[in-house]
Order: sequence, then C-alpha cells, then structure tokens
Amino acid sequence: MVVILLLFFNKITTPRYLSNIELKINGLILLSQPYSIDENKLKNKQEAKEWMLIAVDEEQKKALDDLERKLKKPIKGQTIIVDADSELRASLSKRLPKFPETIAIINPKQQLVAYFKPPFDRNKMLLTYSSVFTHR
Repeated sequence: MVVILLLFFNKITTPRYLSNIELKINGLILLSQPYSIDENKLKNKQEAKEWMLIAVDEEQKKALDDLERKLKKPIKGQTIIVDADSELRASLSKRLPKFPETIAIINPKQQLVAYFKPPFDRNKMLLTYSSVFTHR
C-alpha cells in the first residue's frame, strides 16, 4: 500500500514530458536549432547553471513574476528572470519574430532554445516551462 502511494505521489509531482505539439498549444515555440547568444551580451546576467527568462515589458515581467512564485524549488533555484537591455534585445530580435511580444528562454549554455508567445497564461507557462527545464 505504501509503495503504491509513493509511486502515485511521485507521478503527480514529476513534471510531464510535453510533445512539441503540446508545447505549441500551451504557447511555447521550441526552436529546432538552439541559437547561441554572444557571451558578452549575457555577461553578469546568468550564472553557469541557470536558465534565464527574458522579459521586455511590464506585462511580461508580471507574468514571469507570477510564474516564478509557482515554480518548484529545484527549478526556481536554477532560473533567473531579467529585463532585456537594448544590446541583448537586438541580438534576440534577429532570431525571434516579433520579439517585443515574446518571452525568451535561454539555457545554461547561453543558447536561445525557446520562447513563449502571448497571451501569457501562468498555469500553461508553469506546465510548459517545467517540461522544457526538466526534459530538454
């Protein structure tokens, strides 16, 4: 009985693996090829083992702050949220369509791997980001 209960608890607490179609439905576009960001543009913004979510405007910042409050501790401890400065924004705009409306996800290797497109639903973003962080 205890084993079954533990397996059930583990199943409901482990982030789901979402397919590319499920990611798109939830508002995340996963890039087929990660795009390397110039390290100088990310200098002092990212630690070696942290993922970075980049917000450009107040609506995005609010959505990311809501998301950060709901992230589980292991993910939360390895994620930082930053505002894009003009140099970083210019670099990202080459890779992202309509960058001002999106939230970029940078992995610890300083590569742009995905982006959220509006509208920003906190619950969908939580499920989606947890899947990307854990399984990719």
